[in-house]
Amino acid sequence: MNAKKFQVITNVYCLAVGLILFFLHITLFHELYNSSLKFWDFRQLIESKIEVHGTYLAMWIGFAIIILVYKIRIESKKYFIIFIFLFMVGYFFYWQYIIGSRMPFVATIIVCFFCLSKNVIQVTIASVLLISLTFILVFKVDRIGERFEKLKNYKLSFPEGKYEDNYPNISNEQIRNGIYFCGYEISKAEPIVGYGVGDVDAKLQSCYDEKYRNTDTYKVTSYNSHNEYLNIILSSGILGLVLFLFSQYLLLKRAFHHKLGIYISFVFFIFLNFSFENILSRHDGVIFFGFFNSLLFFQKNNLNEKSIN
Repeated sequence: MNAKKFQVITNVYCLAVGLILFFLHITLFHELYNSSLKFWDFRQLIESKIEVHGTYLAMWIGFAIIILVYKIRIESKKYFIIFIFLFMVGYFFYWQYIIGSRMPFVATIIVCFFCLSKNVIQVTIASVLLISLTFILVFKVDRIGERFEKLKNYKLSFPEGKYEDNYPNISNEQIRNGIYFCGYEISKAEPIVGYGVGDVDAKLQSCYDEKYRNTDTYKVTSYNSHNEYLNIILSSGILGLVLFLFSQYLLLKRAFHHKLGIYISFVFFIFLNFSFENILSRHDGVIFFGFFNSLLFFQKNNLNEKSIN
């Protein structure tokens, strides 16, 4: 595929993401600026409108931002186009902030500031900006800032009580604590080859039922492992994880061999998101990863290079 066709595809992708967010902005305008609306209630409104989990939407937005940053570097002298792209980057970051998914938000910042930097000075400036932004988010109590605030006061605890009555006091961190604890516990029984893809969720649910009898949190909603690497260990064992990581190494090797900065950025971006979500357990994640990985794997030119085909 030549660079021109590749640019058309990425332009359409960024436009599609922008249209989705504009649709949400219009349909949820009053709720968006309602400070009394709780974070999770707003997330559910978003998900009900487009039927996409908030984490996956934030991930799509994040990769669109990365693409736009590359395009800004290309169009270094076309100031009107740069202005449009910068506006889109700001608007997309705004929606990542509103959605409140921490890992896609942080992964986007890391990839944009580090993987796209060319020299030591840029990396230094990026480091200062990243530290400053993180500091602001941790101390600002508002949507994603509220979620960072919870991390600042993090304590190892698990859900308690009936979810319907106590859900305001049951945090996402407590739920994940229970998930990761059970993931660790059941992994010890089959560490080499795992339980198989079809049995992992049932094993996790069995652990939830046994370990957390004083709450129905894990009965109201079914929770997977919320970590792609952990999910692979549970389904395929250490052997499966080694093979998976080797396959990812091959992707990076090809990206570095052809010096494809955008492919390197994509792979690192996905790696980071794998850490807190089962990206490949939903079609939203499978299609996203499969499409762009296939597109970039067979691409031999960056966005700003002429095709040799």
